[in-house]
Amino acid sequence: MFVSKVTCTSASKVGTVNTKLSYILGVQILGKGKSQNNTVVFVPCSVTLGINNPPREPQNLLCNGISNPIILFDFTPDLSWRFSDPESNSQLAYQLLVSDNESEINNNNGNLWDTNKVNSSVNSVKYAGNNLEYSKTYFWKVRTWDTYNLPGPYSTVATFTMASKPDYGIHFDGINDYVEIPDTPGLDSQNTAVTIEAYVKYDKVYNDWIPRGIVSKDRYDYNGNNWTRFHGLYQDSPDNRIAFGLVIGGIYYKIVSDIGISSNVWTHVAGV
Repeated sequence: MFVSKVTCTSASKVGTVNTKLSYILGVQILGKGKSQNNTVVFVPCSVTLGINNPPREPQNLLCNGISNPIILFDFTPDLSWRFSDPESNSQLAYQLLVSDNESEINNNNGNLWDTNKVNSSVNSVKYAGNNLEYSKTYFWKVRTWDTYNLPGPYSTVATFTMASKPDYGIHFDGINDYVEIPDTPGLDSQNTAVTIEAYVKYDKVYNDWIPRGIVSKDRYDYNGNNWTRFHGLYQDSPDNRIAFGLVIGGIYYKIVSDIGISSNVWTHVAGV
């Protein structure tokens, strides 16, 4: 058993504490302890304070991967952001606000959805607030906390706008249903630029290679024997990818989307 006596010098003020920062306490040993006649000798030490700045405001706010989309049919969109921190700390938590009123969001009020503080490192969440409506613009922003539980400022406000409610829609059986319109010279795409677009919602993901037309001039031959008159958009693979086909100078050209469209979601498709 031994008893040590500790002598402390008086504390001296070296600065003030900023309440908006957190401080990391570390100890630096200036010498080594040694034994003399079974007596432990303590050497001086110094204390080092490291400053931890708050996270920066989140950047790159996206809705379904798009910055401020203006035609959105998805009523539970994905909202994402990029975390940024001066000391390269990790994200500890986030809070996301969504409002239907710009004044409310500027006052940090998410009257449609306020996640409150969520302890999570994720930077993408699916909207889960009050029901969204057609033709309305919504405002949202997010803030984050760093590893040391220090909050950062809110991001700038981002927006997303819901599409107008469709006036009229037709349900097709996916086999041989279609609506025919009269032919006009304006539908002739020879030697001219053409854009074909439509809003579609598939009931399911088709698991076959049968092409299903969306908008077209002339009917294509499924057996591939008569493609020289076809122009249009159609579903073209087991994963609902969209193809755009054109005939120019008697030669058929086709391009296919890299990814398929989701089922049971209104999607704007266009071929240019």
